[in-house]
Amino acid sequence: MAVLQLPAGITWTYRVSVEPPVWQDAVLVYRTVQQGDALVVHTEFRHAKGEMKFQLGTFQRGHPSHANMRFPGFFMHPAYFHDKLQVNQKLAWEWPWQLPGGGIKSGRIKRYEGLVADLVPDPVPGFFGRAVRIEAQLSYIEDGRVQATARETLWYSAKAGQLIKVVREGRTPDEGSSRIVAELVEYPSAGR
Repeated sequence: MAVLQLPAGITWTYRVSVEPPVWQDAVLVYRTVQQGDALVVHTEFRHAKGEMKFQLGTFQRGHPSHANMRFPGFFMHPAYFHDKLQVNQKLAWEWPWQLPGGGIKSGRIKRYEGLVADLVPDPVPGFFGRAVRIEAQLSYIEDGRVQATARETLWYSAKAGQLIKVVREGRTPDEGSSRIVAELVEYPSAGR
């Protein structure tokens, strides 16, 4: 099976809510940009009190840029998918879990393990038709011991080529929120 590819020059916009509500009116905007042989993802995080822009990383399975990802990194998950997701298919990958100063230490990883649970009606009505629902766990591991976990439910649309909804629950070392929800609200090819 082939690995999923995204086109360059596309923008995806997600509405984000967090608990506790440290951000109001939060939006994540992702843009794909071709830079040489690499497809790079630029991100804007806007909320009621300001905004920040950053390069999220390279949309490629196992790319070293994935080591610095926190929750906005969910956009990179499809880089680890194959083109045909099937119900009961297991998904797993891992990447380094950065130290607070940005370094990498052997034996310190984030491990992602999921299962394609089912096909569901459109979780974002009017956008994409059916979606694949994935139930997953993200584990923060250091020297073979799990330090923290978060549960994620993902909805992936092949039509959008991306996740259309993400729900993360659980406290992790690199996030202050216990629940984060991101829902795709704008995509140019969605037929809106």
